[in-house]
Amino acid sequence: MNGMTNKDRILDWRSESNLLDFKDFLDKITFQPGDTIIQEGEVGNSYYMLESGTAKVWKEVDGNEKLDFGMLSGGDSFGEMSLIDDEPRAATIVANSEVTLYKMTRNNFNSILSHSPKVADFILRLMNQRFREAEVRSIKVLKKKNEQLEIANQDLEKKVNDRTRELEDTIKENEKLLKSVLPPYAVAKLLQPNKEMVLDTYNNAGILFADIVGFTELSQLISPEKLIDVLNQIFSIFDVITTTYSLEKIKTIGDAYMVVAGLPGCSDHYEEDMANFAIDLIDTIENMEFDVPKKLNVRVGFHFGKAIAGVIGIDKYAYDIWGDTVNIASRMESHGAPGKIHVSQDAYAVLKDKFHFESRGTIPVKGKGDMDTYFLTGRIEE
Repeated sequence: MNGMTNKDRILDWRSESNLLDFKDFLDKITFQPGDTIIQEGEVGNSYYMLESGTAKVWKEVDGNEKLDFGMLSGGDSFGEMSLIDDEPRAATIVANSEVTLYKMTRNNFNSILSHSPKVADFILRLMNQRFREAEVRSIKVLKKKNEQLEIANQDLEKKVNDRTRELEDTIKENEKLLKSVLPPYAVAKLLQPNKEMVLDTYNNAGILFADIVGFTELSQLISPEKLIDVLNQIFSIFDVITTTYSLEKIKTIGDAYMVVAGLPGCSDHYEEDMANFAIDLIDTIENMEFDVPKKLNVRVGFHFGKAIAGVIGIDKYAYDIWGDTVNIASRMESHGAPGKIHVSQDAYAVLKDKFHFESRGTIPVKGKGDMDTYFLTGRIEE
């Protein structure tokens, strides 16, 4: 043993697990802060042991994101298991401070192998152990990254779902608002991508007008606030009855209320629904008490015939209906009587088998000349 050199003593078989024990056989290199020690993707054939300083390890993900694998410090080793085959480097390592390390190449390893096969075998097993440790660290880093991505994805998915629900709620609210002023079938057409024009012709639509008798006189007797309150009560009742019979409220004009039957969404027996609506209208107002100086009453008139209906406007939509049928229905109401339902000959012809009527004979109607008209007085009980 006395004749052994320093290298011979180092290469004696022992249990130390630090490659620096063999640094006399290795190449010493120094790097300054910011220097790249190894570059991901480049082919390498060396193994390194860091003696002093620190180095940052990162890996590129998806072409641009740098995945942080932490810091290396004195005693850590890294490099390729490429003493047999050249391999592309799996990560980039950059000096974080001044770094001193030792590099082992194939020549270094062959020199160790020639002195002691046992030590060479130990070094290989040491390198394997370090690679396994590095692999575990990499797996932990990737697992943590995947967990972060999963949390981010869940958060993004929640935000997307929340926003989608908000948009759906907004759309539903907008549809609800539209349906409060337009018939549902008209809303469906307007919401189509091409915004189809809403314009339809009906060969036998029913048009009804109801007018509060003496409302103008009443407006002189009570405050504006009270007047509007009473009008709102009456029209709210009308709205409920309209919905009950699946009719479509078109609009209110002052103290007049306009309803149409026979549109898409109305029942197949809409003529009977309109007559029943008129009867309920008269009966409801007759039996209600309002806090006003005079008794309120309603005058109703309707007619069946051809009409054109559609939506007009760009920013503010309005659904309306036009044609001679509208004019005749309006005349039936204005030429009628308080508390009564005044109808045309056409309406009488459609409904005479299911409702009671009282003939008024022939009367002059403004703009139409002489017309045969009737008062609808009640239902025929089966």
